[in-house]
Amino acid sequence: MKQRLCEQEQRRNDAVQVALDKTIKELGEIPAPFAFFFMGSAGREEQLYQTDQDHGIIYDGEEACQRYFLFLGEEIVKALEDKGYERCTGGVMASNKGWCRSYEEWNEQLNFWIKENQFEHVRYLLTFFDARTVLGDDQWLKRLKQRLFFEIRKGHIPMSRFTENTGRIPKGLNGFGQLLEDNYGEYQGTINLKEQVLFPYVNGMRLLALQEGIESASTWARMQQSAFMTSEQHVMASFLEIQNKRVLWGENHGTFTHVFPNNLTKEERKFLKACIREGRSFYRGIQQSHE
Repeated sequence: MKQRLCEQEQRRNDAVQVALDKTIKELGEIPAPFAFFFMGSAGREEQLYQTDQDHGIIYDGEEACQRYFLFLGEEIVKALEDKGYERCTGGVMASNKGWCRSYEEWNEQLNFWIKENQFEHVRYLLTFFDARTVLGDDQWLKRLKQRLFFEIRKGHIPMSRFTENTGRIPKGLNGFGQLLEDNYGEYQGTINLKEQVLFPYVNGMRLLALQEGIESASTWARMQQSAFMTSEQHVMASFLEIQNKRVLWGENHGTFTHVFPNNLTKEERKFLKACIREGRSFYRGIQQSHE
């Protein structure tokens, strides 16, 4: 798994560097300190294949700087497209003014999301929380995450709002303990490894990280840094093993997101069922503690 992740990371980093070099060549030197960050699976360092793009920019400068960084954001989008990463249909990209802001504007944006406390705003907070700086100065992202932790401690946004936003996880097993396969579409007859198996672990650890003030975006790093997880070593072992299996199955069967249960051995199906049960139990336990 580590090799596959490193390959994807290098592809993205190469694309970002190409975009930066082109921007400097056309517009001159960078006008202010900044941070370019990935979100989503790339932010969590779990992206094993080319998905769509999720990223943003924070800069510490005047309003006039935005033109430069929006240009950089668009060049990054195009460079990533050339590497096989599609544009985000929702516009969550550094080429969009909503995701390319000064540090002061990002503070105001977090303020708005927290104050309004609507379902969509909480979803944006969760998306932002999975951010990881890959170019520039990481201090701006760290400061904003610390601000979010402060607001949570003060009770300005209850943890229950985050659990409500992440609780819609598709079932992986039916009432008889059988694997629930997709019934239609391109992946008919498969199990969705991301949504049905991994997301309960990922979402549970995101909640714990928010609760414990853990800045890391990686699910595995969050597990390693969480005080709660010191007594949940079996959960950590399962998460790491399912990630490794995901690479193995992907290389053997052509997809890192879905797997045909019939292509697995009896032991592999048993392991998959155990992870589905454990992941949902892990997430529900964290969720119920905040209800």
